[in-house]
Amino acid sequence: MADQDWRPIKWEPARIAKGSALDFSSFLPAPAGKMGAAIIRDGQFVFEDAPDKPVHIYGVVISHALPYLDKPHCEQLADYLAASGYNGVRLHNYNFAKAVMTDIGSTEFTPDARDQLDYFFFCLKQRGIYYSFPLNAWGFFKAGDVKDIPEFRDRAFRFESNGLLPISKDLQQWFKDYALHFLNHVNPYTGLALKDDPALLDIELTNENSLLAVLGQYPEFVPIYRERLRAHQRTVSGKEPAPEEVEKQLPGYVEDLQQEFFQTMKSFLREAGVRQPLTDLNFRDNMVYAIPRSELDYVDIHAYWALYQTPPDAKKTPEMAYRQNWQNPNSIGWGYYLGPVAARLFGKPYVNTEFNGCYPTPYWSFTGPVEAILAGSQGWNAVYRCGLAAQPTTFFQPSPVRQIGTGASPLMMLSEHIGALLFAQGEVTPLPDDLPLAVTPEYLWAKTDLTGGPKHPSSYQQLAFQYRLGTILLDGKEDLRPFSRVVTPADMPLPDSLKDVTVLPADASLPGRLAEKPAKAAPFTMDTATGSAQLSTPRTETFLLPAEVDHATGKCVSVSGNHTVSVCFAGSLDGRPLPESHRALVLYLTDLKNSGTEIEFEPKEKVVVRNPGHLPLLIQQGKIEMAFQMKDRPVPQVWALKYDGSRSVEIQPRQTPEGFAVDLQAVTDPETFGAFELLWN
Repeated sequence: MADQDWRPIKWEPARIAKGSALDFSSFLPAPAGKMGAAIIRDGQFVFEDAPDKPVHIYGVVISHALPYLDKPHCEQLADYLAASGYNGVRLHNYNFAKAVMTDIGSTEFTPDARDQLDYFFFCLKQRGIYYSFPLNAWGFFKAGDVKDIPEFRDRAFRFESNGLLPISKDLQQWFKDYALHFLNHVNPYTGLALKDDPALLDIELTNENSLLAVLGQYPEFVPIYRERLRAHQRTVSGKEPAPEEVEKQLPGYVEDLQQEFFQTMKSFLREAGVRQPLTDLNFRDNMVYAIPRSELDYVDIHAYWALYQTPPDAKKTPEMAYRQNWQNPNSIGWGYYLGPVAARLFGKPYVNTEFNGCYPTPYWSFTGPVEAILAGSQGWNAVYRCGLAAQPTTFFQPSPVRQIGTGASPLMMLSEHIGALLFAQGEVTPLPDDLPLAVTPEYLWAKTDLTGGPKHPSSYQQLAFQYRLGTILLDGKEDLRPFSRVVTPADMPLPDSLKDVTVLPADASLPGRLAEKPAKAAPFTMDTATGSAQLSTPRTETFLLPAEVDHATGKCVSVSGNHTVSVCFAGSLDGRPLPESHRALVLYLTDLKNSGTEIEFEPKEKVVVRNPGHLPLLIQQGKIEMAFQMKDRPVPQVWALKYDGSRSVEIQPRQTPEGFAVDLQAVTDPETFGAFELLWN
């Protein structure tokens, strides 16, 4: 509850004052699409009229009922997104809220919902925000929508659609009809059909449909696919296949059907005039998915840190308990978060349309800066935070924070400014050295079962902050000329295609062998012993600190007196290097909790959230000194900012021999917290 260490705050969501230090809207070239449609060149998204500059999208997921607003609220939402620095929106779970579709399982939007969505797209485009979505977005289907799969003929379904699409002609016809209605519709506010709008960046066929994973989630599909394979083998050989032969071939058969589904729908969409890059399979990072992903236009894989998990004893209620990992990710090198980094395919654009952490881990605010660092240093094209909110009522008015909903947490929304500056504005540049993992299809199939098989070697994943990682599929189509060396699984037989390439086995000695000839130093350093990390770029400095680390020093900025988990940041707002900037944004973000949050601690740094809590929001109070090396410059004006970015309380800095220093509090008053502005006249 509220006390001297946890201060209650008051705020009105979705408000950033125009022209304030928190208003990043001027960084977005508008309207979206002004540089032409997104195309693929040299394994990157570029715009047609700017073919030498890779696309950088730092976006957010908008889901459920949130896109369906009256015009004033729609404009407010779009203004807030642009001010937050987002230049991309991904729709998710957008076609099953009440009164959105004309009926359950329909392919057409209601007139009111269609108009609201049209205006939403128009508002985004006018502010320089691109958009994307999956065509099958986990909507609801009623009994009778699928008649050609006997097991589903008389039942309603939803998530199961991902398992049905590759085998049901009925559902594939729904998919085609829906795609035509959605993409051919002419938006009266833009004057363009959605498929012809260059602000539509790319398209996913369906959300999280990696088929082996789907069969694991819904075991009822396994006998359906098994029987289809048995019938197929019977037709090919003219005899009944042995059970062990069916089981051996089943994973490959499942993936063949997934590839066939993608190619069928890609051909259909291309014939319908859809030109946007297309993807699928944005779920799981098992190595075998390199095979079907090699057929996609671009690769998209989701990644979460400390995502909530429902305990077996949890009661099914709106506020059910959930378990969460509370490890400091810096102390373990971000561990499993790096699997999707290794699963990227060299030669194809890469995006991550869902990343996030989860309330109430105190390290949640680390995820935005680290995702932006990975995206920039790995040379990705887009990342999207999932998600802002699901309902207008929980977005436009103060609400307790729930699980992955960032829009209810002002500290998380402040931290998004860091990610936007680091990635969307190109502040983090690609690492100079590529280090691909090369695998053969034969090796992958030998290791694969219905679980999806092995993940990328951990000794390889942990190199993500030193080298550009990704997979090369040795299928006869690969081009190894750009690479002087490759990594392979330690137990993989080496094919002839690698005879002229230096091969490093991905065993425990891999990091040590690479250290003999280290890569060029990156601006990001992480100390797993202390659990701290920091990034220095010409225009920014970012420190990710656990409570045990009381000081940190960068090239221009140093922090002292820290006693909380915190993100400390300084960034130039005028394009100049930070030591020369005339206007800078400073963030000092500690921890945020709902009042009354009840947490039960377990072994191995796990917790069970028994009660997520209620308003008011509480911010952990802290005080630091932030010092700047800016010799021969006058001290700036320093303002503690209100939650909307307007100047609230002036703070007096002190001249030092190297520049100046200023004392910052995490909470200045109930409406002034987290953000500060430095201004030189």
